[in-house]
Amino acid sequence: MVGVILLALSIVAHVSGNAIGTRLRANGDRPIRSRGAFAPPAESLPCAPATRLSERKTLGWPIVIATFGGLIAGGAGGGFWTVLSMPGSVQPAAVAVGVIAFSFLGGMAAFVTVAFSLVLGSAMWQALRHPASESARMRPEIENLPH
Repeated sequence: MVGVILLALSIVAHVSGNAIGTRLRANGDRPIRSRGAFAPPAESLPCAPATRLSERKTLGWPIVIATFGGLIAGGAGGGFWTVLSMPGSVQPAAVAVGVIAFSFLGGMAAFVTVAFSLVLGSAMWQALRHPASESARMRPEIENLPH
């Protein structure tokens, strides 16, 4: 029952996040008026140079290798733990369940960890790679914005 509730909550959260993200993407470049309605886009507001963070790209082979490594490590650990933790004779079906369950958990943990690490590393690299001369060149435009 808890699994069904968790599944339903996950679906609701996913649909809600998708709807909010779609609306933010559609209205993200328009300033907000005082009453909450969106104003038409401004043509000549100075902006920072575009980075590559907005581009969609694959995480490549590192995520595939990490996920399969997590599957193998999780399965081996789950089988080993099942054999060590069961008193008496160990049934092959119990070991198989341990291997399958821990393979899934290990693969998911590796995928999430490596994916977040790659995206965070890419964001940090993008944020730190712009030279100081570029930010100094933009400073006069930013300082002249109305407050």
